[in-house]
Amino acid sequence: MKLAPIYQYIIESRNSEAQGVNLLKKGGVDNPESIISQFASGDASKNAKNIPVMAYLYANGTTDIKTIVDLLNEFDALEIKNRIKPIQLTKKSINIGDKQFKDFIQFSEYIHGETNKYTEKSQDSSNVEADFEAEKETLWSGNNIDIYDGTGVGKCISYTQGGLTGKGYGFCI
Repeated sequence: MKLAPIYQYIIESRNSEAQGVNLLKKGGVDNPESIISQFASGDASKNAKNIPVMAYLYANGTTDIKTIVDLLNEFDALEIKNRIKPIQLTKKSINIGDKQFKDFIQFSEYIHGETNKYTEKSQDSSNVEADFEAEKETLWSGNNIDIYDGTGVGKCISYTQGGLTGKGYGFCI
């Protein structure tokens, strides 16, 4: 194996991590090196290119490292398959193509929606509704609508990914 590609990979990774540390410092985050190392250990992107975006999200109020890493790995999987445009980070937002996201919720909803759009539906998905028995207790049911408790972001994400019915949805209220 040639040394030049390995050297380039190391330099790009260091640059991404340095950018991440700077973003965290500007955001007033204590111990940014520790947070960046956690991001780096979970980041599945090539050359740690998503670390600055992770740092931006963390510095802007989303402090759950695992959630941030999982979301950016989901983005990376979409980007590898050319199903989504690359991220451009500005001082005030995250941009993907012509879409602009100012907070974590908007950004995560878009990424999850894009993932659901491209998720392969199994042939049995049309029969899921007929055989469906909810594991969760309904809060209200009527007019062919069932409402379940979705008090947390995790529940909402799980439900839209098919965690409740086995069928993915593009929204959660």
